[in-house]
Amino acid sequence: MSVLPKLSFTKLENLLKRKIRRANARFNLIREGDRILVGLSGGVDSSALLKLLVQSDFIWYQKVTFFPFYVDIGFKDTDPAIIPDLQQFCRDLNLELQYQKTSIADSAFSPEAPFNPCFTCSRMRRKTILEKAEELNCSKIAFAHHKDDVIETLFLNLLFSKEISTMVPRQELFQGKYYIIRPLVFCDEAYLKAYTKQAQIAHYDNPCPIAGKTKRNEIKTLLLEFEKRNPGCRENIFRALFRVKLDYLYNQYRENEG
Repeated sequence: MSVLPKLSFTKLENLLKRKIRRANARFNLIREGDRILVGLSGGVDSSALLKLLVQSDFIWYQKVTFFPFYVDIGFKDTDPAIIPDLQQFCRDLNLELQYQKTSIADSAFSPEAPFNPCFTCSRMRRKTILEKAEELNCSKIAFAHHKDDVIETLFLNLLFSKEISTMVPRQELFQGKYYIIRPLVFCDEAYLKAYTKQAQIAHYDNPCPIAGKTKRNEIKTLLLEFEKRNPGCRENIFRALFRVKLDYLYNQYRENEG
């Protein structure tokens, strides 16, 4: 997360809304008549996303139906206040919280799990969200991934998955049955955190036992240190995603494993 100039609440909210409008115009994210499941985690990013999406000055106001959805992963240290607090937060926005209790944590951290806990948890949570989207007849699922998430994912995939890829703003699933959309793709994490703090939106610590100890956290720390020494490099990395020179990459050749 980078350090950005301080703004008043009104300027901050207007800035974030402009960035959401820009993402919507460029990537065709939200349209009249959409039924959109909005993933809530109890963290600041997803709560900010929901609050921003229901602003009355957006063109989709009263033309789009939003369904906030919280998946209880099943961690023992989950704050018991999170569901009633999220329910009240949604009611204040004239929405009803959908939530589902699961035992995903037990499966993810089981010694018999075939993959690492993060992969298993993410996969099972995604499956639960898709099932809820089908139940509610939602064709789009909005996640709160922001610009910093996009940059970090690029480096994670490059360093640990041997590929150059990252999160995309609009991701098609099952031949267009569903679309994952990321309206905050142009928004900086620092501004989102400042927005939720000034708006006094409650958030909760991640109860996952390996939270803050992941490769993503390592990448976040490295990028922050590099940004401090080289101001503007983070923005350059993000802009580079729109200026890919395929002629100077090796995708046209088959890798010689021998």
